[in-house]
Amino acid sequence: MLLKTLFITGMIISILVARGQQPVFHENFEKPEVIETVQGIAGKALNLGPDARVRQVMVARHPLNGKEAGFSVTIWVRAEQQSAEPYDILSSLEKKDEQFDGWRIRVAARGGWEFHVRKGAATYSYATTARQTLRDGNWHLLAATYSATAKELRFYYDGNMMAIYRADSIEGFYAPQEMVIGGSIDSKYFFRNMRWESYWDSFNGQIDDITLYAAELPAAYIASYYQRISGKTAAAPAVNPITNLFKLTAFNIWHGGHEFGKETGKHILIDMLRNMNADAYTLVETYGSGPEIADALGYYLYLVSDNLSIVSRYPFTETYNLSSPDNSGAAQIQLSNGKRINLAVVWLDWLPSFIMKGFDNGEGWTKEKFLEVENKRRGSEIRTILSDLQRQIGQRDSIPLIVAGDFNSGSHLDWTEKTSSIHKGYTMPWPVSIAMQKAGFRDSFRELHPDPLKTPGTTFSDNRTVWVKTRVDYIYYTGKPLQAVESETVNKHPIRFPSDHAAVSTVFRITGAE
Repeated sequence: MLLKTLFITGMIISILVARGQQPVFHENFEKPEVIETVQGIAGKALNLGPDARVRQVMVARHPLNGKEAGFSVTIWVRAEQQSAEPYDILSSLEKKDEQFDGWRIRVAARGGWEFHVRKGAATYSYATTARQTLRDGNWHLLAATYSATAKELRFYYDGNMMAIYRADSIEGFYAPQEMVIGGSIDSKYFFRNMRWESYWDSFNGQIDDITLYAAELPAAYIASYYQRISGKTAAAPAVNPITNLFKLTAFNIWHGGHEFGKETGKHILIDMLRNMNADAYTLVETYGSGPEIADALGYYLYLVSDNLSIVSRYPFTETYNLSSPDNSGAAQIQLSNGKRINLAVVWLDWLPSFIMKGFDNGEGWTKEKFLEVENKRRGSEIRTILSDLQRQIGQRDSIPLIVAGDFNSGSHLDWTEKTSSIHKGYTMPWPVSIAMQKAGFRDSFRELHPDPLKTPGTTFSDNRTVWVKTRVDYIYYTGKPLQAVESETVNKHPIRFPSDHAAVSTVFRITGAE
């Protein structure tokens, strides 16, 4: 197995060289004009730590013009352990219209690392926690890659791919004219802004072996580079000992879990997720909390948009860019037994609203008028999503597919003649749930709890005064290898439940999947 791995790694490196994906920039700090160096992990390292007599940042010309097929940066960093301030480590910025476009790598006050991108109105931030610390006295390899074709950012810590971001509208973000090593030009104390040399905002630590590429580096190459320099292998993916079961939780976490306090609400949310112990979570209204949630759980993150994300115990092996990242996104994961599952996260428009005001929507609509608008909005959205997922649906008997999230729509399985008494006397042929059923999906919760009077499964909402309480959050699945065996909703917490939606969880038995 080791020989096979080394052979494959060697092939990848050879392919990279053959494609011309050799570095377009490499700083190893061996040049005599470097102000102060120490022994690093790959050779000499720039010393900007507390024992450095001179802590001047370095400026280098940026080698890319923005027309390349992609971008990759790798950098070795060791931050001062006693430091407690945020610092820019490596940046490439350009001032445009009173803001700075470009990218930067930072260390946060709490020690985790960050990667920020801005191009005009488009911004992406990956901000980690102590799980990915730079302040433990050790050298750490950071890497960020971008594919202009896939429109994706990928982030690596010590050879491990930790997160994938769908990143639209930032092509060429890596083309500002220069890079600053150890700081950034938007610092008030950047030396060009002063009449004297200022070390005020210089990074507190050491930097070694910075490399830029004009393409996206493969994950295997980054892992092999980490192993070659550090002598260590990248951490193995998490393993669930119960290999024939898979648990998924769908949860609209309500403004990133911040509603009950930007710290307190989020911490309650994370504790709840940890206690649920799902193998994957499809999260709606992620709103900047994705990296912290994934780090807290020790999981991997796929950020589809500010709204949607998938957090998984298992690594992502493929991602699928669906039509609208605000409405849906999908990825493939590989379990510890080698079997694969496709996961899709969904959010459908909250309009036309019926939960708060009823079918007349405050406009005097009839039920028929509401259904007409429902079909044009949420019905149209789900038809687009199902069209986007045709390839995954076609693979379902070898690679099963789970589609989960906040559909903001009722179910025709719930709104029947039998249940009209709890639905203001209405029955309703909801177009979204009917479309899912016609596409071959099973509603996992209702499959296991077939009586909606006995087990309504309400997911919205005990925290608000509403016209009707109903299910709007679902876990649908399709494919012979999956069978739902348990399903529940969670809407209680001893202090305060942090969302206006209940979470819904389903446990699946897996048989015969790839």
